[in-house]
Amino acid sequence: MMTRVVALISHPELLILWFDEAFTAAEQERTDLGVPINSEIFPDDFFRSYVFDHFDVNKDMYLSDNEIRPVETIDVSDRFITDLKGIEQFTNLRSLYCFNNSLSALYIGSCDKLSSADMNIDRGVVLISDIAPDICVDTHITYEPEVETPVDEAPAVESPVVETTEEVATVDMYRLYNPNSGEHFFTASAGERDSLVAAGWSNEGIGWKAPVRSNTPVYRLYNQNGGEHHYTTSASERDFLVSNGWSDEGIGWYSDDNHGVPVYRQYNPNSFSNNHNYSTSASENDWLVSIGWQSEGIAWYGVA
Repeated sequence: MMTRVVALISHPELLILWFDEAFTAAEQERTDLGVPINSEIFPDDFFRSYVFDHFDVNKDMYLSDNEIRPVETIDVSDRFITDLKGIEQFTNLRSLYCFNNSLSALYIGSCDKLSSADMNIDRGVVLISDIAPDICVDTHITYEPEVETPVDEAPAVESPVVETTEEVATVDMYRLYNPNSGEHFFTASAGERDSLVAAGWSNEGIGWKAPVRSNTPVYRLYNQNGGEHHYTTSASERDFLVSNGWSDEGIGWYSDDNHGVPVYRQYNPNSFSNNHNYSTSASENDWLVSIGWQSEGIAWYGVA
């Protein structure tokens, strides 16, 4: 079904599009468990991680009505988010803070509580809504103040733009171990780490630091038959595994395009499942190879 724009609403410094049909994000099916926290409903890795960490109380990767209903404020400022698709699931949302991200559009669905809310967004973001124009116009919107450079003064040498080109923003990559299955698991989500530790996994600390964004995503897959995860930068390998029954869990993190710290990948030909290991340690790589594992080279790169 085509979604058509029926109104372009005038709002100071904001373009608001009103649709007479539900936008695609609102057409996702709910399950008996609630709204799945997956890459289809929450495509942005960092927003999906935020939702899991802050609102998935029982850490089952679903948002139940009881978990959605209390959410009235969301603050995702400074989180490198490019897409807030999925935010329309929070129908009681009253306050939204999303300064300093990379949004070009913001779909709020039928979140009618936002009619009296403060929306704190970056300039130039297009607001897309399913609710009536008069509701949208009443919304109070605050923009991040622009920083003006005095005409008679030269720009500072160390401007924020220069700093972001020199320093790569990073996230910690946690490494966990399942003593029952022998699987090593990696995640950038502290909430997912804590949930697994509570379930009996061993927290082995930080494996490396990954860039917040890069041109090289690391895909995460899961084999429900073997009970194992697999990680790869190869879209072809990902597609092959999916064709053989693996579940695509989206982008787990990103590889450093500057090739800072290599993460080595080894394969155990004698094990049916959980037969891959990933490590930044060249010594661990060499030791595993010496006892029969096969070296598969560098899987991806960390920043540190």
